[in-house]
Amino acid sequence: MATAEGIDQSSATSDADEPPCVRLGSIELPGTPSATSKARAFVREVFEKRADERVHDMLILATELFSNAVRHSDSGWDPDGKIRLQITELAGILHLQVVDQGSARTVPYLISKPGEEGYGLHLVEKISSEWGHCYCGEGGRTVWANLAPLRESSTWPELEQGTAAPGELAASGDTGPEELEKGSGPARPTTSQQVVHVAAVLARRMRSGQITPGSRVATQQQLMEEHGVSRQVAWSALCLLRIEGYAYFRKNVGTISTEGYYWPSDESFLFDELIEHGFPA
Repeated sequence: MATAEGIDQSSATSDADEPPCVRLGSIELPGTPSATSKARAFVREVFEKRADERVHDMLILATELFSNAVRHSDSGWDPDGKIRLQITELAGILHLQVVDQGSARTVPYLISKPGEEGYGLHLVEKISSEWGHCYCGEGGRTVWANLAPLRESSTWPELEQGTAAPGELAASGDTGPEELEKGSGPARPTTSQQVVHVAAVLARRMRSGQITPGSRVATQQQLMEEHGVSRQVAWSALCLLRIEGYAYFRKNVGTISTEGYYWPSDESFLFDELIEHGFPA
């Protein structure tokens, strides 16, 4: 269910001049295509008592980002996968977060010539004032988008007259918006991000009991086939589990799951140690 409207105390500061971040609502949904309608219903509920014309743009953003999370993250592949949506407001800016379970295969990527499967993020790019993605927790991923504050509209007599003379635009050589030729960003996560994601998936399985203590965690080949990663990434993910106390290596057997009292208490990896232990960036 969506949470009640209120101020997000975790974002509040003691500075009286700093506007508070208001959490308008959040909801966790299953990572299934049928849940997209529930994501839209959540947005409508958030805006039900707000006279805000940006509701239509927010509906499009939520639909596209939720659908992308279902198609391109582990939340859509995992039978128990979840996707969380949250809408906050700060200084008039609406901020949408869509949090999924991440993926070692893909990142949100703006392709140059979208077809039926690639137009969604172009809508996000066009509608939002800015958008992006980041990684959090055990392999989780957040894709976010902002909607700029509404501008106060002028009355007709106050509208400024245009100053361009006839033909001036053409004479300047300005042909209007240019067609996007290149995608922006990498085609998939970096090697380090792939390593952390694969290790995080395995750690979650250990914590949930899918991988029991004393059993083999996985083979490199299994990880390569499941996540579409290289042998180096698969090996590094198993090494990272051993570094974090989730597993140990047994000669002629492989990487073995440890008992729960060896695991990190905060359920998170020490991301800063990733490079220190020699994993490629």
